[in-house]
Amino acid sequence: MNTDILNYENKKNINIFSVYLVFFTILLSSFNIYIGFALKPYMIFAFIYFVFTIKKLSFHKPLNFELAMILFFTYFSLTSLVAEYKIYSLRLILGIILFLFVYFIFRSIILKISIEYMEITLARTALIYGLVNLIYYFFGVLAVNFDFHGNKEYYFGLLLDRNSPRLTGLYSDPNILILSLIPFLFFLLSNTKSKINKIGLVIILINVLLTLSRGGYIAIAFGIFIYIILSPFKEKIRLISISIFWLIISLFTTRIFFNINILSLISSRFNAIFEDNATGRFEIWVNGIELFKKNPLFGIGAFNFRQYNLYFFGDGHYMHNTLLEILVEGGLIGFSLYLLFLVAIFRNIIKLYNLNRKYSYIIATYFSVIISMMNISVLINEFILLFFVLVTFFVIKEYSNNVKKI
Repeated sequence: MNTDILNYENKKNINIFSVYLVFFTILLSSFNIYIGFALKPYMIFAFIYFVFTIKKLSFHKPLNFELAMILFFTYFSLTSLVAEYKIYSLRLILGIILFLFVYFIFRSIILKISIEYMEITLARTALIYGLVNLIYYFFGVLAVNFDFHGNKEYYFGLLLDRNSPRLTGLYSDPNILILSLIPFLFFLLSNTKSKINKIGLVIILINVLLTLSRGGYIAIAFGIFIYIILSPFKEKIRLISISIFWLIISLFTTRIFFNINILSLISSRFNAIFEDNATGRFEIWVNGIELFKKNPLFGIGAFNFRQYNLYFFGDGHYMHNTLLEILVEGGLIGFSLYLLFLVAIFRNIIKLYNLNRKYSYIIATYFSVIISMMNISVLINEFILLFFVLVTFFVIKEYSNNVKKI
């Protein structure tokens, strides 16, 4: 009997440790090896896990949004047939295959733990991730001796962007870093009873503020607005109060430790939004719309926008807008299929919310992620993958728990 209990505990600990590896191998994805593509830690972990557990792997029946996701990616891959630059489409197709492989492996891993342990894992991961980002940023601040004059200069976790000290932390792009912070932020905002969660919330808020990401701020503000609307009156008061309180604490902390006036920097960033055309994004989006007008039904082909943009407009940037990118490259058909996928995942989140109202934070996270996608190109990004995996986890687990109660 003792042996059985010991084996059960060992198995449970291994499962929990595996979930931590899912989180941290994704969060450490900027530390990669380039072999024609960026070989990232989470890819290596997923492959190793697959090799060693192939006989024991089990897969829950796909949810409807997962089927919609597969349908979209299948069609989007087929747009390579109309692509002018087929080699670039092929690269994306390989990326899609890898994305789906990792998604279903990680899905299998996290479904082995309970909701309680997942929430503990989220809280601890947020705290550690946020702290490491700030420490790495502080190394950068020390490296420049608190002198933030410079442009497109990286120092550890610091990016000097037009004389602004932006946090990149463990990633290379503050706009994508803030995307990685969104699920943690809303989870902690809705779970502030424990000390670790309160500390984690302050740490994540400081991370968010230091990214100086205009698109990220707008996405989070909209998510908080949705979250407050969904909350009961007393919860609304609590949310507004704690949001203001912890925001003040975060602003005060950044002033003391980093000698940075965040409010002044944020104000100057937003004042410059039309002067710099949102860092050139407006012009890129206009270019994309022009290309869409010429190829409205099937698009120009997967992962071809950058090459078209360079050839026709002399601009080698990506779209910096995932939804517009899908419209231009996949046409109306591809865009419609992606909207179908987004609607399907939203319906699952609503069902989850109806089962348990505490999941209003996932609705807020959903809207924040969607709005963030309008500012960056992240179709098969690992942080998007992580969000989808988390939604799947809570939907399946909560539904299973309610069926057992019935």
